[in-house]
This record gives sequence, structure tokens and C-alpha cells, in this order.
Amino acid sequence: MSAIDPKKKTALQALTLVVVMGALAWASVPFYDWFCRVTGFGGVTNTAEAGSDVVLDRTIKVRFDASLERDM
Repeated sequence: MSAIDPKKKTALQALTLVVVMGALAWASVPFYDWFCRVTGFGGVTNTAEAGSDVVLDRTIKVRFDASLERDM
């Protein structure tokens, strides 16, 4: 069995990766459709028509970060 040239091997691996990624992208559409039908998710956000009548008796603690970092 002859050894494969390293450049050809790398090119073949890259091509294989591209084909696999394309196949996954193609297969994700029917998979997502199936997932939405099975779970009832539907892929959309839901909004409430009105607030809940039940008031929960619990305290919520909110903490803010007062960092002075300019890039944040």
C-alpha cells in the first residue's frame, strides 16, 4: 500500500469536513421540523395576554456589577 502525500491527505480531510458540514446543515432542516412537531415548540416566542393572578411569596435578589472596565 502506498503512502498518501501529506498535502493530499490534508486536502482530502478538509474536503471531507466540508462535505460532512454541508450534510449536517442539509439534515438540520427536517430534524428541526420534526423536533417542533414532536415537542410543540413551534420555533416561535410566546407572549402572555395578561399577567398571572397568583402572587408568589418570595424575595428576589438582584445584584448589579459596578465594574469600571471601559470595554464592558
